[in-house]
Amino acid sequence: MARISKQKLNDKVAKEIWQQLKETVGRLSGDQSGPFLEGLLGKNEQIMLAKRLAAIVLIHEGHSDYAIAHTLKISSATAGKLRANYQSEQYKKVISGIKKNKADYAAFVDDLIDIIHLGLPRYAGPGRWKLLNKK
Repeated sequence: MARISKQKLNDKVAKEIWQQLKETVGRLSGDQSGPFLEGLLGKNEQIMLAKRLAAIVLIHEGHSDYAIAHTLKISSATAGKLRANYQSEQYKKVISGIKKNKADYAAFVDDLIDIIHLGLPRYAGPGRWKLLNKK
């Protein structure tokens, strides 16, 4: 989990900074956003956001909260919160943006379904993610 400074930031300043971050990320092209986010976010933050995006896609594809939580190793509370946000259509633009490239979306969903059915590899080492590198 990400660590947050114990020194509280003024709410107004925090909102202004958040707004600036959203605008900055929104203006980046696809080629620019990857390096920007990798430089900005720590490894745990990247994993957390990637899991949440995967969960949103799995919710859209009709999978249960239990299957999503178990597969992605997220809490059932997180899966439930993401489902509630999905049902209130907060992720409508996210899903439509992901689905613009139908081939990439289909491959992403196929990989997630493989993970659900096969599970994530349990062993360590550089080869543990090979099933996701099929092209």
